[in-house]
Formats: sequence, structure tokens, C-alpha cells
Amino acid sequence: MAFGWDTYGQLGDNVLSQRQWPSQVAANVSAVSAGNSHTLIVKTDGSLWASGLNSTGQLGDGTTIQRNAPVQILSGGVQAVAAGSDFSLIVKTDGSLWTMGDNSSASSAME
Repeated sequence: MAFGWDTYGQLGDNVLSQRQWPSQVAANVSAVSAGNSHTLIVKTDGSLWASGLNSTGQLGDGTTIQRNAPVQILSGGVQAVAAGSDFSLIVKTDGSLWTMGDNSSASSAME
């Protein structure tokens, strides 16, 4: 369920309108992380989905196209996610850490 500002499609309900009440976006969700203007969703099958602003490639779909509804990024193997302002981090089930988008602020946080 999602609600609030939806300027960039970050709520993932394909409406682009402020929501004052929760609206269902997806089912079978095990984890979610919301950045400044994008959202990452991990489903119970380990797949990764993303929606919202994608100006720096933070959704990880290989484009910089804004997504108003969740698009599948990975088909499985995702354990955890974290959405920053213009970047995203993925922890896979094998323990590896992956990043996408403008990760200059993520890199400096790891130093």
C-alpha cells in the first residue's frame, strides 16, 4: 500500500496524483524501500521491481525513463534493498552488494 506525493510515479500506482489514503500497488511483497522519488519492491519470490524517477538510472532497468508503475528489474535472488536519493543498493541472496544510479554519495558513505 502506498500514499503521499506521486510526482514521479514513486507510489507505483500509475496515477501520478497525490494519495491521501493507501492504495494497493503490489502483492506478495517481502520488502520495500522508498528513496526521495523512487521505490524499490522485493517480492516473496526474490524478484526486484522499481518505480518512480529514473534520471540517474536509479531504478536499474538500463534506462533513464521515469516509470509510473513498477517494472521488473531482476527475476530473483534479491534479499534486501535500500533506496537513496539518486541511487539504489541491492543485497543479493549470495551476499553480494550491487548499486545503480548516481552512487557517488553511496561510495563516500562507505569510505
